[in-house]
Amino acid sequence: MNTIGIISAYDEMIDKINEKTSPISAKNILGFDFALSKTENSSILTVKGGFGKVNKAILSQIMIDMYAVDYIIDVGAAYPIDKSAVNGDVVIVDKAFYYDIDFSSVGYVKGSIPKMTEETFLCDEALINAAKEVLDGAAIGNLFVSSLASGESPAGDDVKAFCADSDGAAAVHTCSLNRIPCVLIKAISEDIIKLPQSAIKMAEAVAEIPMKL
Repeated sequence: MNTIGIISAYDEMIDKINEKTSPISAKNILGFDFALSKTENSSILTVKGGFGKVNKAILSQIMIDMYAVDYIIDVGAAYPIDKSAVNGDVVIVDKAFYYDIDFSSVGYVKGSIPKMTEETFLCDEALINAAKEVLDGAAIGNLFVSSLASGESPAGDDVKAFCADSDGAAAVHTCSLNRIPCVLIKAISEDIIKLPQSAIKMAEAVAEIPMKL
């Protein structure tokens, strides 16, 4: 039986997923609320997480170390960079990187982390395909598969990605180091506090992904 971890900084997204999966147990770890549900073929672990790369990395590692998850899905919102993206669209992220890391003054490519071979972290193809299957036809805007850049300062015009958020790359980064498949699914929103309705519909659909794995 697979265990699928689902992380979101947005309470309303996790509430919608928990509503669909009916958790049987809950635990607060480091101030974050984890909830575990069981289905016929899988376990689903959700957590309401804070914003920021450190929080996202910590929550991902807790899921891996304490719950032995087989997959991690990070759901949330992202700011549009590509002009084809508008409020209400949804992006299944295929690769993510940091835009606010810059060691170019000492010879590294901007966005790369010293002593690491990866500059871009790839999402899992099977999870991408499962996400496409459940989101295709959902009550959302256009569905894209594309790139995301993460940083905790405003993204400049030089950021070459489809969309941006504060922390998604940290989940893929953590999962990559642990060899755990991961995917990011983001609702496009120009206001990351007030989510578009498609974000809640997206979360509802995400609860169906474990049945596709």
